[in-house]
Amino acid sequence: MVDTSKCPCGNDKHYKECCEKFHQGEASPETAEILMRSRFSAYVKKNKNYLLETWHSSSRPKPEELEFEGPMGFRWTHLTVVKTEEGKESDDKGKVEFVAHYKVGPKAGQMQEDSNFVKENGKWYYC
Repeated sequence: MVDTSKCPCGNDKHYKECCEKFHQGEASPETAEILMRSRFSAYVKKNKNYLLETWHSSSRPKPEELEFEGPMGFRWTHLTVVKTEEGKESDDKGKVEFVAHYKVGPKAGQMQEDSNFVKENGKWYYC
């Protein structure tokens, strides 16, 4: 069955037309913001392999340290990109400020982060 749900990253595309190609290894994100959005989608989809592969080796956790299980009923709901500095196709570093929204049972919450990214050998990584 084809997944026709909207992509969790916040773009107005279906997952299959957006982040799935990155998660399946068929393409690499062209910018730091696209990588950040695809990583958020990977958290929603619980795609540990993609998260580890796109984490820079200098800060990458061990696979057993990356957990998805949190409090009962925890789920990521949506993403808001606040600001992007550099991180374009021609750059080798970038910064993305975002707010990741979640729910724990009926209560909503958010996590705001200012993330750094580097591009090495033509591929973006989260630092």
